[in-house]
Amino acid sequence: MVSALVRRRRPLGRALSCAAAGVVAIATAVAAFLLLVDGWTAVEAWVVGGLAGLLGSAEVTRSGHQLLVRGDAGTFVLTVGAWCSSLAPVLGVVSVAVFAPGSWQRRWRAALAATLLLVAGNVVRVAAVVMVGADLDAARLEPFHDGPATAFTVVLVLAAAAVLAWSTLPARAPAQPLRARR
Repeated sequence: MVSALVRRRRPLGRALSCAAAGVVAIATAVAAFLLLVDGWTAVEAWVVGGLAGLLGSAEVTRSGHQLLVRGDAGTFVLTVGAWCSSLAPVLGVVSVAVFAPGSWQRRWRAALAATLLLVAGNVVRVAAVVMVGADLDAARLEPFHDGPATAFTVVLVLAAAAVLAWSTLPARAPAQPLRARR
């Protein structure tokens, strides 16, 4: 769609079209983030609470995007805020999928795979934070969140970017059969 328009223009027009597409992508992602963040974090908190309650020994009660966790190591409240959700990276993936060059089917399949990776990984990450605080020690919750859990998030985002970057590569030509030498 936009990438087809960008390819047909002269270099200056192409640069302006790319810049305009970038501005549209950023503005759309910011607007979508502001509209969706409250509902998105509440759903992620609901899923995290269910997963942490299923896998750990904690009793988890959800209220909106907050979790009241009662475990062997103590009781605490965990807030799944905007920065803890997977919404921003998902919107980034969708923005790139819309405006990147290449086959739209391939870009959307990659965007779906990257989105599933980001959401599932984030739910596992936050559930792990809940279980560390509930089962091991509530005092270890923040160091775990700021250390290994954040490193896990960085790896997730890089993996999603790699999946999406793969989708923009040109398709490989089918292999030609080898000819016998005479």
